[in-house]
Amino acid sequence: MPTSELPVIPTGNLPAASTTQKGIIEIATNTEAGAYSDTGRAIVPSNLAALRGATNGLASLDGSALLPTAQLPTIPLANIPTLTNAKLPVLELAKIPTLPANKINLAPATWVVDADNFANSANFVYQQTVDSNAITLGAPQLAGYEGTSGFILVTRGLEVDTPFITINDTTWRGTVNTWVSPTTSLNGLTGDVLIGYYIASASSVIYTASMVSQL
Repeated sequence: MPTSELPVIPTGNLPAASTTQKGIIEIATNTEAGAYSDTGRAIVPSNLAALRGATNGLASLDGSALLPTAQLPTIPLANIPTLTNAKLPVLELAKIPTLPANKINLAPATWVVDADNFANSANFVYQQTVDSNAITLGAPQLAGYEGTSGFILVTRGLEVDTPFITINDTTWRGTVNTWVSPTTSLNGLTGDVLIGYYIASASSVIYTASMVSQL
């Protein structure tokens, strides 16, 4: 039978669509969609487009899935709480760690043989007055200063000419070839010497020594 000869069925005789049944349904207008209360009309994409960014409508996201700043609400200053001293945490002096003096004072101090030098600074100057191939720094007190690093500038007194090849205590552990002269490739450093050190433990200091160029 041609479709033109099919009878027209009154809409009242057709079942209404629901969440459990197929049927006919009316498309909501933008106003009806914006009322958010109609349970008998369908919302289509054009309704959603009309509600995006509209007053009492739907927030829209940008290309990064973020809310555009133009759609963010304005917060009145009166609604922003005031931060007062009473709301700030109190930092107790007992919880503030005390830094050792040698971590604070980096100004060079005079190295004293066999003394508690690291209590005063991390950098030192020392004048060698004994003509020997060993720098006479002695046995330093290391306990409590583990991890400390710094420099010791060793200068020579009158008639102290012997090239240095070691430090006079086994506490000091030199790196490989630390005493090889860069000018002669032989063991022994002449002139003033700069020692860079690191306290590895309560019983050892790792160091390297370098010749200081003469002006």
